[in-house]
Amino acid sequence: MDYQTLKGTHDLIGVDAELYEASEVEFKAIAKKFSYAPIYTPTIEMSELFLRSVGGGSDIVRKEMYSFLDKGGRNISLRPEHTASIVRAFVNAKLYATAHLPYKVYYLGPAFRYERPQKGRLREFVQFGVESIGVSNVEEDVDVIILAYEIFLSFRIPAKLKINYLGSDESRANYMKALKAFVAPKLDSMCADCKERYEKNPLRMLDCKVKEDQDILKDAPKLKDYLSEEDKAKFKRILTMLDNLGIDYEVDENLVRGLDYYSGVVFEIYAEDNLSLGAILAGGHYDHLVEQLGGPSLSSVGFSLGVDRFVMYLKSQTNLDEFSISPMAYIIPIGEDELVRSYALFVRYYLSTVAYIDTDIALNTKSVSSAMKYASKNKIKYAILIGEEEEKERIIQVKDLETQTQRAMNLEQFCELLDENEHHCCHHQNEDDEHHCCHKEDEENEHHCCCSNHHKEK
Repeated sequence: MDYQTLKGTHDLIGVDAELYEASEVEFKAIAKKFSYAPIYTPTIEMSELFLRSVGGGSDIVRKEMYSFLDKGGRNISLRPEHTASIVRAFVNAKLYATAHLPYKVYYLGPAFRYERPQKGRLREFVQFGVESIGVSNVEEDVDVIILAYEIFLSFRIPAKLKINYLGSDESRANYMKALKAFVAPKLDSMCADCKERYEKNPLRMLDCKVKEDQDILKDAPKLKDYLSEEDKAKFKRILTMLDNLGIDYEVDENLVRGLDYYSGVVFEIYAEDNLSLGAILAGGHYDHLVEQLGGPSLSSVGFSLGVDRFVMYLKSQTNLDEFSISPMAYIIPIGEDELVRSYALFVRYYLSTVAYIDTDIALNTKSVSSAMKYASKNKIKYAILIGEEEEKERIIQVKDLETQTQRAMNLEQFCELLDENEHHCCHHQNEDDEHHCCHKEDEENEHHCCCSNHHKEK
């Protein structure tokens, strides 16, 4: 039988896996820079958690969740998003009583939705995101938008920010009453989804993708006209802060997001040079979720980023032939002598633990020439050849594959050569035995991610 991946899933191999990993390293580094800590929650939860939090009127709950009865007869779901699980964990641990607020965490992991696979949208997908729980002012909403925007800046992606304000419970209730009154005479001609949204969450009709329904709704009442004076003042403060920061934005009056728990500000970020890819990052403010899940009344804000869609954009903008994560040195034992091969393994261990460089070793290569071709093809800097003589004298033959020069030296001398040429992998130690990551400063003292050479310049 020819086994294939399930529809809506994919394998990550080679450059795809490398792009995912490099992106995720950078996401985490930016989140930590903004003082967010990691959090991990289960992939499976009680279905009621998502019914209660995401909302029965959302497309996710209505038709996209992977749900099943377990052997104990409990209704279980694969998580369709992360926020509900994180808030549940926050409430379970009673962090509202012990943690410094806002409680700021980032997450990274898979989520699952049974929907039609399409460009940048899979049934099993990876999300990175942040949640700031216990916010008390709109400045913290803006701080989360800044974090989101920084991700795009770090990868040299031209960002297009769309933003809207959903307002207080009272404002939304007044607006939805007016919206339903407008739609009621036309409802019979609208799609089945809008008919259901009309009953459960009328705001979601604004996000309908059916052209005929969009034509109907273009003359609908505007949410901004139903915002309270307090809501208008908050939204104005947010936009003023974005103006002062120099962050461009577009107010999108139809932006409502697909999850029922949102209130206040909502936003999406697109790649401006590839809008057809859809929103890469989206989020917003939510007031009642902590309380709905058994905690106190605390407001929160967060966003999620679709890693699959993000990497799809990177692949469209990147010279993949140049994107390679190659080891610094390729160790080639010559022949089958056990002492030679054992010494080759020692050399690898030494270079890994003392020099902190990435290495590979040719233990299954049939000839030196084929090993050298492999090293050259993969742009490896040094080939280290070890034969019987090298093993006896405890030296190595080092060939620089860029200059095609070769000389014998001991391991300490090779480490000195690395220091002279400053060829280090992203994790090395300084004189104080401290580890440094791949975020290095250039001559202008700017931080760049470890794969910045493979992203578009500004």
